[in-house]
Amino acid sequence: FMADLGDERGMNMILYKEGRRIFLTFNTNGDATEKEFSSLIPSNLNICDASAKHNQYEIISHNSNGYVDIDGDCLNDLLIMSIDKSSQKYLEIWKGVLENNQIKYCLTSSNVYPLDSNFGLFSIVDVDRNAMPDIVFPVLNSYPPKIVVAYNKVAIKYDWTDNYCDTHEATSIDDGTIPTFFEQIKIDVNNNFIATITLTNDEQVTFYTNNNDDSDFLRFIDINQDSYPDFITILYNKSSTAKTPFIFLSQEIIYSSSYKGDERRTFSKENIYSFSSISNANFASFFDFGDKGKM
Repeated sequence: FMADLGDERGMNMILYKEGRRIFLTFNTNGDATEKEFSSLIPSNLNICDASAKHNQYEIISHNSNGYVDIDGDCLNDLLIMSIDKSSQKYLEIWKGVLENNQIKYCLTSSNVYPLDSNFGLFSIVDVDRNAMPDIVFPVLNSYPPKIVVAYNKVAIKYDWTDNYCDTHEATSIDDGTIPTFFEQIKIDVNNNFIATITLTNDEQVTFYTNNNDDSDFLRFIDINQDSYPDFITILYNKSSTAKTPFIFLSQEIIYSSSYKGDERRTFSKENIYSFSSISNANFASFFDFGDKGKM
C-alpha cells in the first residue's frame, strides 16, 4: 500500500516485516529510508491517548488498506484490515491528527472494529452520496451473495456548496476527542449505520474466493452516470463452477435538502454486457478504453 502519509511530500510504502509494521519513504532522488510505523503515532497523550498494540497485528494483504479523509477535517486517515495470532480480523481506522504541525495517526479502542472471518477486503466509496466515505465489505461464503455497508455516521461539517478543504485549514485535535465512525460491524447488524444487502436470490452463487486475495473484491464506479456508485465483481456458481463477472447498479434515491443518509441503497444485478460467456474470470475492473466517457 502506497500513499503520501505526512508532510514529507513523498510516497510511503507500508509493509509488515518481522512481526512489526514499517514504512519506506521514497525521496525525490529515488532512495528509500525505512522507518518504524510507530513513529507515526503522536507522543502527546492529549492528542492521542491510545494503546499501540494493534500496530503489531499483521496486515492481511497488500490490498487491505485505504487512505481517505473519513471525517471531513481535511486530514487523510489510514484504514488497515489486520489479523491477530488467533486469526481474528479487524478494521483499524487511524485518525489523522496534527502534532507540532506534523501529521500523525491515532488509533483509539473505539475505532478498532472486530470483523467476522467471512468479511472480504473492503472498498471505500460514498454509497449514499452524503459527502462522507462509507465502507463496503463482501460477505464471503454467503449463498446468496451479500454485502455489508458500514455507513459513515460522522455529521457533515460544511455546506454542500462549500469546497471546504480549499478554504479551511486542517483541524487540529488537541483535547483527545477522536470521533467514532461506525457502530460495531457485524454481519447480523442492520441498524441506522450498518446495512446487509442481499444482491440476488440465486442460492447457487456467491463471491469467488481462492487462496490469493485478488478475487474477493468490489470495484465501484458510476457506470450509468446517475451520480450513484455501481460495482463490478466476480461471482462463483457452485453448481456450474463458473466464475462470471456481474455489474450491480445502485438504485436511485432522489436527493432533497433534508436528506441525512437515513435512506439506504439497494443494488440490482444487471447484465449490461454479455458476461455470461466468461466462465473463468479472476479479476474485473473499469476503464475508458475508447476515451468517450464510457467505462
